[in-house]
Amino acid sequence: MALYSEQPEEWLTLMRTGMRQDWSWDRIAVEYEKLYQLLIQDVGR
Repeated sequence: MALYSEQPEEWLTLMRTGMRQDWSWDRIAVEYEKLYQLLIQDVGR
């Protein structure tokens, strides 16, 4: 909260950076699948 009230320009930069990220399940699902494939390969060794 200090950042919001004491450094509003920094807060806006942080907020805008976060809003530009892809937080969709489509992207996350691909990352989960990659991790899953890596883990099951390790189990098979």
